[in-house]
Amino acid sequence: MLAVILVFPNVHTSDSALGKLIVIVKAEKTPLSVRDLPVIVGTVTNEASKPISNVKVKITFAKEVITTSTDSNGNFRYGSTKPSSSGNYMINIVATKDGYGTGFGSSSYFVNTESNITYSKALRGRL
Repeated sequence: MLAVILVFPNVHTSDSALGKLIVIVKAEKTPLSVRDLPVIVGTVTNEASKPISNVKVKITFAKEVITTSTDSNGNFRYGSTKPSSSGNYMINIVATKDGYGTGFGSSSYFVNTESNITYSKALRGRL
């Protein structure tokens, strides 16, 4: 009786065969005023600074977590529908695409405190 034993090597493929994802992110405007709607913008490129399209981008900021993707120029944009309250906010990005290493980015933006302005009108005339 003849026995055949097949041996398959353990092949590990790297998630970053095409390199790392580089993430640049910022608030479109900072500082913001109270009740402004924050807009988060950014770009994802490879290590050679070439834009990467169709990257899954997870954006976390101000109690919001959303997922979007990059366009053909590697750009992403998210406009919040929730008004801002005063404070300093962190933006955290996790970018993923098959064949690339995970990219991370962070930034912050500031929302000014609401100022109360009191107007008074001077009266002229006799009492």
